[in-house]
Amino acid sequence: EANHYFALTAVKEAEKIEASEVEVAQELDKLAAQYGMELEAVKKALANQMADFVNQLTLRKVEDFLYENND
Repeated sequence: EANHYFALTAVKEAEKIEASEVEVAQELDKLAAQYGMELEAVKKALANQMADFVNQLTLRKVEDFLYENND
């Protein structure tokens, strides 16, 4: 698990992959809909963990990048 994380982080840095504000907003909207919550309630619930949330979204983008570029 740790090696997987470090490998994804290395690719993230090398390829300069980040989750955009739009992508973060879309994911927050999805969570709100999934749990039947208001968007502001989701943001408040994740306030202390927003950096981790964005990082997980970014690492998912890295995994997608690797899958799409697996030649």
